[in-house]
Amino acid sequence: SITIKMKVLFVGDSRKMRGGVSTVIKTIEKSSIWKKYNCNWLETQINATKIIKFWYLIKGYLKGVYMIPQYNIIHFQTEPQKGTQTLFFFFLYAKLLKKKIIVQYHVGNQLEKCAFLWRFKFWLKYADKTLFLGDTWVKQMKNLIPNINNADYLYNPVSVQHKQCTPHKYFLFAALFRANKGCDILIKAFAKIAHKYPDWKIVLCGNGDYKPEIDRLIKDYNLFQQVELPGWIQDDQKHKYYQNAYAYCMCSYLEGLPMSVLEAMSYGVPIITTPVGCLQEFLVDKESALFFDYGNIDELATALETLIENKSLRTKIAENGYILAKEKFDTDVICKRLSKIYDNL
Repeated sequence: SITIKMKVLFVGDSRKMRGGVSTVIKTIEKSSIWKKYNCNWLETQINATKIIKFWYLIKGYLKGVYMIPQYNIIHFQTEPQKGTQTLFFFFLYAKLLKKKIIVQYHVGNQLEKCAFLWRFKFWLKYADKTLFLGDTWVKQMKNLIPNINNADYLYNPVSVQHKQCTPHKYFLFAALFRANKGCDILIKAFAKIAHKYPDWKIVLCGNGDYKPEIDRLIKDYNLFQQVELPGWIQDDQKHKYYQNAYAYCMCSYLEGLPMSVLEAMSYGVPIITTPVGCLQEFLVDKESALFFDYGNIDELATALETLIENKSLRTKIAENGYILAKEKFDTDVICKRLSKIYDNL
């Protein structure tokens, strides 16, 4: 018998990118699976000027021509719109070389629009395995394109942390400042209760094109003393803010499986969130999270006040979320499932 040395090449965003793709690959990079399957990372995209983006992609092409032939499995981490266009050369090249191909799509509510893109359907047809972020998206995809037989789901991995001890009096938000993230909803909701709780605040970690709107809202509601804007937080800062947060708030309209929610759960921080993406696959209202409807400022204000006043509910939600993080999303759990996928290929 011949023993084949398994080698896996991840293809996706630069490690410098801010988003789910790079976060997921960096998490797997720190796990045992990276060494077990002799993994490497081909970085193809970066957020920068058009010239730098183009140069980065050209470098990716040159590296890809050299690297792809050396690996058995090519694992694409991408989104189905621009991603399938930018990485199309890499996909065709890997297919030409008869490599096993896994495509892991970071997509949520936008999936229905993507299902009719010809490149997306091409990748679905010719990939050996297609992974989505939750069973919600697998079922939706099969309803849109019934003849799919290679689709499955793989949750994002997260490193479970030491559970927090004494939380501070602030609600945490961490995301790019964009309209679909709903950070304005959090400010407006908090403004409704801020006068009642003058020693409480919200911490908005991030940056983006919605920053001027955030500044305007803080001024309009006179929340200068109760809103903190630390900017985009790196890993060491992230640990501090999650470790001390009283609760994590997510107000998004569009998500697949938000990493920020999983990260908060991994610290034992209770979640207040919209029922976005595939969160309802595992989170239960008033048991492992508090849900509020998209854009509903009054509901969110009530949820914020409920957690401030109801300590036992906060403790229950925090504990249940932490257990879920350990049982469903811990890096070791996800990597065992991924290992089976690799072995089956």
